[in-house]
Amino acid sequence: MHGKITAIILGAGASYCYEDGISKFPTQYNILEKLVAGIKSDCGGAPTFCDNSGMKHSHGLSQYLRKKYNIPERTSDGDTPTDYFPKLQKKGYSLESLYEEIESDIARAEKNGKSDRWLLEDFEAIIRAAVTSPNEPRGARNVCRYHKMLCEALEPGDYIINFNWDSLMVDALLYHSHLWFPSSGFGLNSLFPMLNPCQKTLNLPSLIQLYHIHGSVCLFEWDHQSDKFGQPTTLFKGPKTHSPMGDLSRLMQITKNEDGKSKINREASDEEVRKNTSGYIYFQDQWFKPIFVSPSKYKNEYSNWYSLVMRRNIHSSLPRTKQIIIAGYSFPPADINHLSDIFIRAIIPSKAELIVIDPSVTENEYQKRVEQVFPNMQNIDYSYQDFKNFCEDLPTSKYLKED
Repeated sequence: MHGKITAIILGAGASYCYEDGISKFPTQYNILEKLVAGIKSDCGGAPTFCDNSGMKHSHGLSQYLRKKYNIPERTSDGDTPTDYFPKLQKKGYSLESLYEEIESDIARAEKNGKSDRWLLEDFEAIIRAAVTSPNEPRGARNVCRYHKMLCEALEPGDYIINFNWDSLMVDALLYHSHLWFPSSGFGLNSLFPMLNPCQKTLNLPSLIQLYHIHGSVCLFEWDHQSDKFGQPTTLFKGPKTHSPMGDLSRLMQITKNEDGKSKINREASDEEVRKNTSGYIYFQDQWFKPIFVSPSKYKNEYSNWYSLVMRRNIHSSLPRTKQIIIAGYSFPPADINHLSDIFIRAIIPSKAELIVIDPSVTENEYQKRVEQVFPNMQNIDYSYQDFKNFCEDLPTSKYLKED
């Protein structure tokens, strides 16, 4: 970008620009509120609910959180089965702090021989659905125009570090970049792109890299029990290429009789139904689970293979970086140590330009948090508060892929 190797760091504020902020994309500050699904129940205690975007409501999680935080469901007063999420936000809980408390409860229960890990799995599945549904169905018409502008300014050697789980940047690159290919563009090996036949299915080297540091709703890892020769280890789920109902149909071996009626030839096991409900993909008779790094304060998952690969990629790229652009990241205090492990000060060129884009850039406390993570930077630009304005000011790259 601008003839300089550029790292672009995307936070939730960058995704909020989708449809000029009128969509339901959550931010760091309102994500609990945005987990609400439009479910009504006259008798309370609605059952677990899923659609093509994923799990929208978990009966078990609802009952657990209502009891833990004393949030009764009074249908006579207009309460809904999912109103506990905004009520917890009003109590001062963030996504991270709520996850941490549930995680601690489960750890204590496991010491006593009780396994409630499914509570966290349901919570994670609901989070994924919340960042999947706002731009469903994915497709060329639904690409965020600001992510497209950003994509159009990218040049060979540039890379993106995405802290978001959504697919906005992926889809912009998929439809509007000659420089990025899914099979090689995520910093992963043995990745299979689930795409309809097109140029993007080719196994070509990407000149741009997209590092989803926390995983993504479109990335899945093989949930294998034993090695299988030739089996892809990760999947990229492209637009309109997968349906949870299609997976169930294959699992249950549903066929149609001569009279046109469907016939179930096999009963899906409880475990299979559970995986399907949690957002797993059933591909080539194998299960693939979402690559999802949870919003845990201590980021315990960062010791897993995926997070180690992402950090290795970033650490290899930082020394040659001439410009760093940070868009819509709030730099929460709980993340400072975690960010310092990713952006190691000793390997970032001090003369690289740092551009920070956020509504809070004029606040001293925000700038202090930025400078805690990037203490050696000689040139920090706080002139942009709006990601949309920044994208509109970007020059178009000569490598632009025409519509």
